[in-house]
This record gives sequence, structure tokens and C-alpha cells, in this order.
Amino acid sequence: MNISLQKVVVFCLMLCIISTQGMLNFFVLNWLGDGGLKSLVPPISMALLFTFVILNKNRSFVLKGFDLFLILYILILLVVAAFSGLQASSVFYAFRELLLLFVLILLAENIEISKADASAINRLLFILVVLNLAAVCYTYFVGPEGYMKTLTGRYFWPKDPKYFFTISTFYDFWRSPGLVGQFADLGLFAVLSCFIFLRHQASKLYIGAALVLVLLALSRTAYVPLLIYLLYYFLTGQKILKLLIKYYYVLFILMIPIVWMLFRKQVFSTESLMMRFEFWDNIISASDYSWFYGGRIGTIGQASELGWFAQVLDSYWIYLFLSTGLIGIVLVLNFFFERVLSYRLLSVIALGFLVSGLFTTLTQSYSFLLLFPFLFLKIKPESNELT
Repeated sequence: MNISLQKVVVFCLMLCIISTQGMLNFFVLNWLGDGGLKSLVPPISMALLFTFVILNKNRSFVLKGFDLFLILYILILLVVAAFSGLQASSVFYAFRELLLLFVLILLAENIEISKADASAINRLLFILVVLNLAAVCYTYFVGPEGYMKTLTGRYFWPKDPKYFFTISTFYDFWRSPGLVGQFADLGLFAVLSCFIFLRHQASKLYIGAALVLVLLALSRTAYVPLLIYLLYYFLTGQKILKLLIKYYYVLFILMIPIVWMLFRKQVFSTESLMMRFEFWDNIISASDYSWFYGGRIGTIGQASELGWFAQVLDSYWIYLFLSTGLIGIVLVLNFFFERVLSYRLLSVIALGFLVSGLFTTLTQSYSFLLLFPFLFLKIKPESNELT
């Protein structure tokens, strides 16, 4: 049977989607004999995608503007860090957090898929969205201990020290890991699925299911890009804008009890934000870094041995600044601007994640790393633009 390389590439794309489901992969692999192998699924899927995109001769590989400069710049910083005594695992973490996203975006924009392939991707995402909705509901039905023991056979609060699955609370609600493995990752999976459905002009059922999952994930990381998109959608819709102006007093009256309830629940509390500012100030003050080229690769991010906050850092832009300096920030911004400014909707989506990146290190999430590049896939022949 003849299988074209293009079909293999599409299969690899779908494997990348499946690899975002950490707990599901663990459950299946554990049933087969070794759940610990779940950590190999994302890198294997990405390696296969890279290999078959390069082998596929149907499209020439295109680099824009300063793309090559950005890739070489980060590679040089990684090589210098490696020769300065950085462990191999630390180099891998730094590569994943600094460079992998751009490599995957470059791969994605050099992949052209048919409408049928896009529909197949949508169906797979929708199935996983529905399964995650069921998983979140099951968490409320049996509680966190029952849920974690069902999927992993063990229970640790809030984070499994071996497999890193997490479950926590948000006021009176459970923050379920779903089938992804962590509530913030679940939120990113949901909101990116929603944006991919919009990109592929999928049915409202698909979009609605993804939106419900975003809400149930209880993740501010996912809420920020969604809120920015919704603001754009409402404020640029003439009919909606006219209705808002006409009935503003009704909305104001309705908002009073909602805002009062949120204040009572301390949803608007700035304590968490102030703690972040304090940690960021301590990290920056205690760091030996260059404003121009950073130089902190291997001492912050997942490679860090300075404790939990230095590993998470909770800000992609501070992480990027300390690792690559102002040069890296300028090159990264240029990388995105070159790609999104010509497309209105993609610009809004990218802006949402750039803002969200102020308060979370997005590239530590496999959901973000693997799904965000899907927004840059080309759909042939006529649906290759976002409007």
C-alpha cells in the first residue's frame, strides 16, 4: 500500500495533539506495562514531525527575515552554556523553553494540509475536548483522591512527585487536571483548541465545547487570551457595539451584584500578584546577567536548582530577558510580528498569549508548545488566511 509522505505528516500532527494528554497517555502506557514512558511521547511525536516535514519534498522550507538570526543566536547561547559545564538535562530544558516553539512554528508554516485533513484534526481535538469535559465532571463526582487513584493508582496533594500530575482548588471549586495532567495545561489545551476551531472554521458545537472546557479549567493563563479575543470580537461587531451603547445602563445594573460577589470571594485580590513581583525582584536582584544577552541559561527555568519559583518563574518575558537579554526579546517580537500583523484574527490571538506570557512561562507547557504552532498551518487551496 502506497502512503504519501503528506499523509504521514498529518499523522504526526495528530500524534502531537494526542501527546498533550499526559494523564491519558500515562493511563494507556501503564496498562501496557510502563506509565513512566508517557514523558517520551511529546519529544518522539515532535521528532517524527520534524523528520517527515524535512523529508517531504512537496514544499521548499521557507525562512523569513531574521528567523535564521534568532535560531542561531539562541543556539550559540545554548552551546556556550553547555561548554560552561551545564548538564545535558539542563541544556534540554533550556532548548525546550527557549527555542523549540520557534522551530515548531517554522515547521508548521511549511506544512500545507487539505480541508479534509483540517476536518480530521478538528474531530480529534473535539473528541479530546469532550473526554476532558467528562474527566472534569468525574473529578467533581468522585473527588480529587478518587479521580487521581482511578487514573494513576496513587494520590498526592497537590502534585505527584514522580509523574508531576497536579490537582488543586480555586475557592470552592476543584482545579481538575483533566486528561492533560495539570489545570493550567488543561486551560491552554482548551483555549488553543477553540482558536484552532475558529481558524479551521469548525462547527459552533466544537467551539462551544472548547469554551466550556476553558471555563471549567479555572486557569487565568487561558482566560487572558480568550478575554482579549472576546473584547476584540464584541468591540468590532457593529451590531453588538450598538446594543452595548443602547443598553449600557442595564449592563451596569446587572454587573453590580456580580462584581460585589467577586469582591466577596476576593477574586480581585492582588496578593498573588504582589508575591510574584517580590519573587521577580529577588530573582533579578540576585542574578548576574547582561541586559544585552542575558546569560542565565541553566540557572532559571526548569533547569534551575534554586527552588520552585526559580523553576516556574511565572513570566515568559522575564525568563526570556534573563536568558537571552534585550537582543532575544527584540528578535522574538520581530518573529511574531512578521507572521501575524497581516492577519487580523491571528494578531489578536497572538496578542492575547503575549500578554498572558507576562504572568506565566508558556513554553513550559506542552499544550502550548504543541498546539500554538497549529495556528500557522496552511490549508489548501483557498482557506490559507485568517480574516
